[in-house]
Amino acid sequence: ERPPLARMPVEYLTPAIEDRAVEVQAALGDRGQHRAASIPDLLIAATAEVAQLTVLHDDKDFELIAEVTGQPVERLTTTRASDK
Repeated sequence: ERPPLARMPVEYLTPAIEDRAVEVQAALGDRGQHRAASIPDLLIAATAEVAQLTVLHDDKDFELIAEVTGQPVERLTTTRASDK
């Protein structure tokens, strides 16, 4: 059986995705938050949005992006051995 990551879809960056990332950055700028999300986070979120995928993350920037886009995001939680 393939490991879980090997079963995840592969998406490629396109001009439409780049355009969407710029749109979202501008929308964040309109809210005074243009420096909050990094360019890689904007591109990842735009890729997921265009492909209609949920962003699984441990980065508050994706929550901020989702406030603008309305796209599904899910924060991952980890359990440390010391927390058990």
